[in-house]
Formats: sequence, structure tokens, C-alpha cells
Amino acid sequence: MAAAAEPGGRPVKRSRSLEFLPPDMSELRIVLLGSSWSQRNSVEKSILDNNNFNTEPLSCTRNTSRFRNKHVTVINTPELLSPTQDKLNEFLKYCARVSYPGPHVFLLVLHPEDFNEDHKEKFCRILETYNDQSFDRCLILVTPREKSSGLRETHMENKTLKEMIRKCRYRHLKMSDIKRAELLTRLGQVAKENNGERLTYEVIEETTSPVSSSSAATIRKFNDTDGKEVKLGDLIQIFCRVYQDWAVYVGDGDVVTFFPNGSVTGVVVKHKLEHVVEKWRVNNRLDHKYPPRPANDIVKEACSLVDTEMQWDLYTYNEEHFATDMRYGKPESQQPSLLHDGVTLIKIQRFRSADVVPAPLW
Repeated sequence: MAAAAEPGGRPVKRSRSLEFLPPDMSELRIVLLGSSWSQRNSVEKSILDNNNFNTEPLSCTRNTSRFRNKHVTVINTPELLSPTQDKLNEFLKYCARVSYPGPHVFLLVLHPEDFNEDHKEKFCRILETYNDQSFDRCLILVTPREKSSGLRETHMENKTLKEMIRKCRYRHLKMSDIKRAELLTRLGQVAKENNGERLTYEVIEETTSPVSSSSAATIRKFNDTDGKEVKLGDLIQIFCRVYQDWAVYVGDGDVVTFFPNGSVTGVVVKHKLEHVVEKWRVNNRLDHKYPPRPANDIVKEACSLVDTEMQWDLYTYNEEHFATDMRYGKPESQQPSLLHDGVTLIKIQRFRSADVVPAPLW
């Protein structure tokens, strides 16, 4: 396997730590790029150890699983054919929102047999437009169409692919060579080589206007059950029949929450706070542990994810995980630890297994 190298051709110094990710990283976010949906789908299933993703997405999707006690999130992208600059910007803005607060690694899934100059130019445009450091965060996964003992010679004979590998600091693997643990270890290695820092889309903050203080001042005031006024970015705890729902207050009487729409998926939705009929209260319960993000950032991000479908799981990413992720950038939930009653858990799982988005519990 070729050694990774810095832009000037010097080998990148690899960390010898046995940890999958740095201790302060709770999640690894991976953006999948590639020309073949079937190969991207196969790689996503392998990374997440989940075979439930079978439909080609029309937009970016976000799904999460766990590996060595860390969250692993895959943002799979639709195919982008000969994009105009406007289409490219639109694609990247949506990708940035779905991968918020930013990806750690781009995983390029490439066929050695047909990778050509047009493919290289397209992927280079995507990466260069997203961030000028994108190539430092890339890993190329070379996938054969058919198994062949001569694949290594075949893909190394493709000069265009070799050039793409060089631009990605010589980080590449062969699909036929690896298993899930090795692939995730290599992806984690890329994150560690970059100190666990995430990438941001450099245009998104310039093109997205935050909520102004003047508009915030005109928002109608709402008070919770205890009489406390709710403010932008506050977390709302809703006391339901057998489960505590959580939402993020985004202003003008609206809350954003994450509802399951199947046994393993959920969708981000927006509702009116005035429709809550159960008891609810403001509960920013982790403010003592983590500094909250700026209110405008919380609101902007939560609203940008409305109608986005993601993987839902009671233990790894439920409504409370979503809410705390928005406010603190740290997805945490007390729900699993509170559910010691097996009967209650069965009731929740039955309710959460509906084939459509359930009616709100408020």
C-alpha cells in the first residue's frame, strides 16, 4: 500500500495511537462521493454494518451507527453529472447542512476501469469548491467491477486515477483488500492526521443570513408550564405518555424536532409550539457541561435540516440526541438509561415502528 504524503511529496507522519479517534471526538462524519450509486451504497452498508439502504437518494442522506463506542455518520450524495457552478454550489450547500457541523473525511469510491479526465475534473471541482483543504481529508477507495488478481496493476496503469491519488496525498485502499474495521480505522487515521478538525463549506456562512436581533425582538413570547419564557435556541422537553420528546425552539412559535418515520429512519420536522397539549418546559440541561452555540447558529442549522431524513435509533440518535446536537454540537441522550421498564420500552418501540411519520404527541 502506498504511503500517504504531504503536498510536497514528503510522507505524512502517521499517528501510532491505537485509539480509533482522538479522545475528544465523539463522532466521525464521512462524506461519500463517487460515480456509481451501487458502489457507494455497498460502501455505506459496510461502514455502518447495516443493509437497510437500498434506494438511490435524490439528495444527500445522513445515517449513523457506532464503532468502538464512537458515532460513525455517513453522508451519501447523489450523482452530480456535469454540474453548472450554480448547481454545484447548491449541491455543496445542502451537503454542508446535512453533514453539519462539518465532515472529517471525504471518501471517494472510484472504478479503476473507467475513471477518466472528466471524472477527475468533476471531483476536483467539488473538493476545491467545498474547502481548499479538502484534499488533505480525502481517502480514495478503489473498487473493481470484477474480482481480478491483476487489479493492482490495472488501477496503477490508469494515469488519471494515479493523478487523483496523488492529489489526495496518496491515501488509497482497494475494496477487495479490506474489511469494515480496517476501513474505519483508516478513515479515523485521516481524521487524526488533521487533529480531528472538521471541514466547513467556505461559502455557506457568506450566503446564509443569520436571524437578526431586530427580527428576534418582534417574536411572540411563549412561557413554559413553569412560567419560564422560551428563547431562541432553547431545548424544549415535552412530557408525553411513555416517552419524553425533545425539540429546539427556533422562534415565532416554532419548534424543530426529529421524528421517526420507520423502524430505522426519522425525519426532521417543524411544528407550532402552541399546539403542545402535554406539559412542556425549557430544559437546557447540559449548559453546565457544554457551552451552548450562538442562538442564531442553532436556529439556522435546525431550520436548514427540516425535511431531512436520517437514521433514527433509540440508543444512538433519537429526538434528544438531535436536540442536544443542535444546541451544543454534542449528541447526548438520557432516554436509554431511563428506560429500565421493559414494558415501557416495548410500547415505545411499537409506537416508533410506524411506517409513516406519527402524529405529534402534542
